Amino acid sequence: MRTKLLFFFFLLMLLQVNMSTSAMVLKDAHRIMLKDIKASGSHRSMPVLPTAFIDGSLLSVDFLSAVTSAAVTVRNSATGEIVYSSVEMNVTTLRIDLTGKSAGEYSLEIGIGDTILSGDFLLEYE
Repeated sequence: MRTKLLFFFFLLMLLQVNMSTSAMVLKDAHRIMLKDIKASGSHRSMPVLPTAFIDGSLLSVDFLSAVTSAAVTVRNSATGEIVYSSVEMNVTTLRIDLTGKSAGEYSLEIGIGDTILSGDFLLEYE
């Protein structure tokens, strides 16, 4: 009985440490709200909308399921300069390192099929 209690206590401690570590990782990440900018009428070609986060200079896009083709563009909102542009094939997760880009407001545009999603974010350095 004592062994089972110690084992249960040990598992509980591991779970608590894991949860607090995950919370610390997500604390600094800011979600980018993506909006449909092309009036396509419906999202039939895309059953689940992707999510995007900015954490320092790391931009993360999670498509939640494999996407056959996605056009991704990051643009400096003040200058209009395209700082990143790519067409990704069979992608589920995309990480874009924006280290070295000037701090300020940027826009993220994701094109999947007939749907174009856009969202703004701030690139900030500490």
